[in-house]
Amino acid sequence: MTKLFFNGMMVILLTAFMPHKKETNRLQYLIWIGDRQAGSLCVEKILSAEQECVFSMKTQIDFMFWEISSTIESKFRQNQLWEACANEKVNGKIKGCTKTFFVDNQYEIKKDEIKKIVKEPIYYSVAMLYHHEPQEVRQIFMERHANFGIIKEIASHKYELTLPNGDKNYYLYENGICKEMQTSTMMKKIRFVLVR
Repeated sequence: MTKLFFNGMMVILLTAFMPHKKETNRLQYLIWIGDRQAGSLCVEKILSAEQECVFSMKTQIDFMFWEISSTIESKFRQNQLWEACANEKVNGKIKGCTKTFFVDNQYEIKKDEIKKIVKEPIYYSVAMLYHHEPQEVRQIFMERHANFGIIKEIASHKYELTLPNGDKNYYLYENGICKEMQTSTMMKKIRFVLVR
């Protein structure tokens, strides 16, 4: 009986201190500005055994006189945004930094030096858009802008996201994964095209 108890306790202790298995899904996109390849986007979805999911985006763009790098990392617990961080650099200088934390049933958001509170729960964000087709989703939290954008399906598996400044991004899906994102800026068409 004591041996059985001892063995049971050892199993419990060993599993408590063993690293929890994580599953990573990675999507790689090439960025095209006009007809020129200008950079890449890597999007990861990391699932852990603790019902936590982290979405990570890393963008690198080198176009004409611009070198742009940006990162977004969003952590969800039980399908709700728990914290997020977005950073952007242009030609080596910090262009923007936004941090979002879920505290006392509301979100505390700091964008550069401006602070604000959001009381409604956040279940979907831009970082999720590449791994999850936004079926039945009406608004999306934009980590970089610290604001919500309106999203709607405009054709089968094609969605239009309206940004706070009125610009529009278009997302095309196949089997629930974003295969291409399209937008325009500086009178140039920009496309993020899935390569793997």
